[in-house]
Amino acid sequence: MKHDMKYSIEMASKLSGLTPILIRAWENRYNILKPERTEGNHRLYSEEDITRLCLLSEVRNFGFRISDIVNLTDSELRTLIVKKTDFDEEHSQEHISNSSHNTLVVDLLNLVEKYDEQSIKTLISELRINYSKPMIINNIILPLMREVGAKWKSGEMRISHEHFISAIISNYLTNMRENNKKYQLSRKVVVCTLSGQYHEIGALAASVLISEGGYKVIYLGANSPTEEIAASFLKSGADAIVISIIIPEIDSFLLTEFQRLREYINKAPILVGGNLNDSFGEKLNLLGVNYITDINAIVPQLEKAFLKT
Repeated sequence: MKHDMKYSIEMASKLSGLTPILIRAWENRYNILKPERTEGNHRLYSEEDITRLCLLSEVRNFGFRISDIVNLTDSELRTLIVKKTDFDEEHSQEHISNSSHNTLVVDLLNLVEKYDEQSIKTLISELRINYSKPMIINNIILPLMREVGAKWKSGEMRISHEHFISAIISNYLTNMRENNKKYQLSRKVVVCTLSGQYHEIGALAASVLISEGGYKVIYLGANSPTEEIAASFLKSGADAIVISIIIPEIDSFLLTEFQRLREYINKAPILVGGNLNDSFGEKLNLLGVNYITDINAIVPQLEKAFLKT
């Protein structure tokens, strides 16, 4: 049954992650859509229009120029998305198979499939005897979570598997940070995810590495409103903010949030890492927000930023 729902350009922007200005520009330059108009000459977008905007937005995030993809059909755009997803998953598999910790990750994946909580906790508790915290995070925890995510997308695992292991790993990383016995410097760092970002494994992993680097961590967790991040930073007398992002689709919303945060915080260091495309990272850099592509670069980047303050 065909739906007759119509959307304003503001709603089209929120749903697609494209700014109203960019949507208008693409319409004028490339004639990508011909939305209906109200009596007041306001644009009205159909569900088919929204779908096309979302497809174009996602493929553009892969690095394609809009001029190269604007004439592709929706079916062709979907094919590009599927091929990119398949490539990412294959690349992830190659990363694991080439890792010296392959067996550990595979063993943990098998335990996740069985929902074997006790065996998982026993196995990961033993890791700290043989490996450093950075090695555990980079070579075991993060590859494990990437594989669980890939298997969920492919249908090999259920969303309950992802929730199950996320809860275990969240507690594990929290304990790892709280049990840090290293001397901590006077510098304090706020760590969190933005509002609407509910996956916190990246932020927790960052908090462990920052604590291991000798800095005090003020951990706010997931889904932190911009005003609360700013308030915690200012009232605690913190020196920097580190934010993890997992869902990159809504670029316009995220960019607005970082603009607001920068207004509150002014010149203090703000570091961002996670699942971002390079073009969005460049936009962040223009705001004076440091985009980090490697979680291991967090502490060196903090040290570098503090030398300037």
